[in-house]
Amino acid sequence: VDVVLTDICMPYMDGMELSEFLHDNYPDILIVIFSGFGEFEYAKKAIRYNVSEYMLKPVTAMELTKVLRNMKEKLDSRKKEQKKINRKNFKNLKTFSKLTLSI
Repeated sequence: VDVVLTDICMPYMDGMELSEFLHDNYPDILIVIFSGFGEFEYAKKAIRYNVSEYMLKPVTAMELTKVLRNMKEKLDSRKKEQKKINRKNFKNLKTFSKLTLSI
């Protein structure tokens, strides 16, 4: 899972509880919260849990499309950086292996 879309008001577990759980256990997941509440306390909690977007309802198709595009850009950038790191680590491993074998 790369992105979770959640509402503040849900049965069993509200969106803030879910965001806290994801933040603590799956910090790489991007979170988008939909809310009918414009209260600052909710926004402060969302910031604490590193929520990517906090959207006030009603949300238009254009707003949602823009947010999802932004999430895709973040994910693509993250994956690109991870590939760079993996390549660098692989080169270092190859170099280390050659040095070890030559000893």
